[in-house]
Amino acid sequence: MYAEVKDVEQLSPNMMRVVLGGRKLENFTSTDFTDQYINAYFIPSGAPYSVPFDL
Repeated sequence: MYAEVKDVEQLSPNMMRVVLGGRKLENFTSTDFTDQYINAYFIPSGAPYSVPFDL
């Protein structure tokens, strides 16, 4: 699943809040849990690689 970065906020020296959005998240369904966690990979602009990549 892909998303657009809509906002970034520095919460502490080691933590950032990243707000994701965009049309590709239209089918995303939320659960009833208070917090939700995802694994996110941010490819730097101009990187010599692209998805898919092996982690």
